[in-house]
Amino acid sequence: MGDFNDVVCGDENMGGNGICRRRVEEYTSCMNFYNLIDLGFTRPKFTWTNKRVLPKLIQGRLDRVWANLKWKSCFPEALVKHLAHINHDHCPLLLSLDNPPNRFSKRPFRFQPVWLSHERFPPIVRGA
Repeated sequence: MGDFNDVVCGDENMGGNGICRRRVEEYTSCMNFYNLIDLGFTRPKFTWTNKRVLPKLIQGRLDRVWANLKWKSCFPEALVKHLAHINHDHCPLLLSLDNPPNRFSKRPFRFQPVWLSHERFPPIVRGA
């Protein structure tokens, strides 16, 4: 894998020979002809690795999800997640059609001992 056939821009690869401009033009021309858009992704950035260590490590974003505008309007909350590499050189992609808001706070829950002194604390805990 030397020319990263599916890499569209230079920041989608690390190491190796870089991208082939002719193939990038063919790739984007195909997307434009069929009115397709790349749905993007959440981390990690690269979907393929040659599984070597530096300085011979090569990584690239070769895998992606395409859709047309009609599909995107039906699933406006669609989200593509790159999952972890496990025993394979490509990472799996997870397409979620609904993107529910994160109900969990980014801060961890911390119990406050002062809550024990509040008169309504015991009945609230029993009720829960």
